[in-house]
Amino acid sequence: MFKFLTKSLIVTALWKHYKRLIISSAVLFASYFVIAAAHRDFLEYAQKMDSRDYVGISYVVKWLVYVCITGAFYWLNTLGEPSSKPAENEEKIYTMQSNNRRSEKQATVETTDVFDSIRKKGRLRSRADVQMAEQKRNK
Repeated sequence: MFKFLTKSLIVTALWKHYKRLIISSAVLFASYFVIAAAHRDFLEYAQKMDSRDYVGISYVVKWLVYVCITGAFYWLNTLGEPSSKPAENEEKIYTMQSNNRRSEKQATVETTDVFDSIRKKGRLRSRADVQMAEQKRNK
């Protein structure tokens, strides 16, 4: 029982972390296999027909397709990964001018603060607290 749960947990964690790489690797190797099988079939066809006209070109095409697919795999897994950009709401503090803008924004936020009345309360009570107090008074 615990072995199954442990294996499932490990496989799930690996899948979540490496999902993109696993799928792209499977597609890469499957495409290698399909290209090699198609090339092998073409060579058998050319041998049976005693036609050696396009055999050299077939090797060139095969290796060009290999290079293109490998390049796409490399780009997808290294260069094409989404970069971690800073969120829009993060403030960048580089100059004194940006500090002044930030303090101006805070001043406007403070004047239009809708939670100000809640902050000034001495004790906060939930709806459940109010209902319980009413029930005690009604007894």
